[in-house]
Amino acid sequence: MDRHQESTQGANDLVKAVDKLLNDLGPKFSKVSAELFAKMDDMTQRLDDMELAIKAGNESGSEGN
Repeated sequence: MDRHQESTQGANDLVKAVDKLLNDLGPKFSKVSAELFAKMDDMTQRLDDMELAIKAGNESGSEGN
C-alpha cells in the first residue's frame, strides 16, 4: 500500500469513527432534550399553580376588608 492509499484509508477510518460517534450521541441528546423539556413543563405547571394560589390568597384577604 503506498502513502496515498494509507492516507485515504486513514481519512476513511476517521470519517467512519466520526459518523459512529454522531450516531451514538444522537439518541443520547434526544433523551436529555426530552427530559429537559419535561422538567421545564413541570416547572411551568408549578409556577402556574403558585400564581393561582397567590391570587386566591390576595382575593380572599381583600374580601375581609
